[in-house]
Amino acid sequence: MSTASAPPRRLDLPAALPGVAAVQALVEEVCEAADVPPGRTFKLSMAVEELLTNVVNHGAPQAGGRPVRMGATVQRTADAVIVALEDDAPAFDPFTEAATAVLDADVEDRPIGGLGVYLVRTMVDEVSYAREDGRNVVTLTMKI
Repeated sequence: MSTASAPPRRLDLPAALPGVAAVQALVEEVCEAADVPPGRTFKLSMAVEELLTNVVNHGAPQAGGRPVRMGATVQRTADAVIVALEDDAPAFDPFTEAATAVLDADVEDRPIGGLGVYLVRTMVDEVSYAREDGRNVVTLTMKI
């Protein structure tokens, strides 16, 4: 297993679905280089997909017609892969403002919303949100 840190890798893209796939590919490349087990890489990639797809589908339309950009910085440290996802959509903390997932009802009786954020929390080791310089920043940490 690799224990060395590596310089951060960055992407900055329009908020659109092709950008989501590009960020996922970068995450998977960094995880592979860090010898992250495939199952953990898959979980981190799915968390990235969920959050960035929400930016594309919900954040960008809330920007009043202004083009929204999203970015990702992926860094391997000695003991983790850290992904910082950014966007310049209106402020939104998915961990406090999104609907709460209803887990104890039948699927057809559950309200829409909240399940993706719940899954993100269960797929990675640490999550955080900050609003910095007019951008939403969600940081995901997957321990190696």
